[in-house]
Formats: sequence, C-alpha cells, structure tokens
Amino acid sequence: MKTSDVSILDREVSLFQGSYDTRVRETLTLGTVLDRIENGHYAGYVNQLRQTLATKGEKAYQVEKEQSVAFTPCCSLTTREKDIAWSQKLRACTGLVQLDCDKLDAPDALKAALSQNPHEASAAA
Repeated sequence: MKTSDVSILDREVSLFQGSYDTRVRETLTLGTVLDRIENGHYAGYVNQLRQTLATKGEKAYQVEKEQSVAFTPCCSLTTREKDIAWSQKLRACTGLVQLDCDKLDAPDALKAALSQNPHEASAAA
C-alpha cells in the first residue's frame, strides 16, 4: 500500500523525551498524537511550563521545555541521532511540512495569510 492510500491521520510519527534525547519513546499515528493534544493529555505539563515562564523567567522555562515531549509531525524515525544518515533513520513520511514560527510580531496576520491556501493547516498555542 502506498503512503498516499493511507489517511494522513493514520500515518506514523515519532515521540521523543526532550530536545536532545535521540531515542524514539513511542511511535503513534498522527491522529493519536493530535487527539492527545486536543484531549489535554499534555495540558498539565504545558500549564507547568507557562507557570515557570511567568514566575521564573525565560531561562528557567527553556531548561524545562527542553525536557518536554517532542514529536515529529513530518515523519517517523528510528532515531534522531545526527551521525546516522537520513536514509537509515527515516521510516516513513506523513506528507506534512512543519513550520514552527515562534515570537512573531503579527502571528494572526501570518495565520490569516496562510489560511488562504487550501493545503494549509495550522495550530496555535
């Protein structure tokens, strides 16, 4: 079966613990990860991060954020090890292109412009 025959929500993605851990902790479908986000599975940790930012500042927030769960919406991997060639660590692609646009002056304007493209989907925190 070709990837294009599978719903994008049924395509696999990889989850990692933290920004620097290269080991795959879980391989789940994109739909499962999005359901977890929507249903508040990670909300406690996100709220803790927001509290840290508000009370302890940016530096403490960044340290904690580097330990949070990360996922690869574009693909599933066997590892994030930099010394391993992509041809060896890439399991499958979802067909998505991820843009992480932080600290924009006008995020709503960018979202509005992108929403004019029928191939675009976005999420905002």
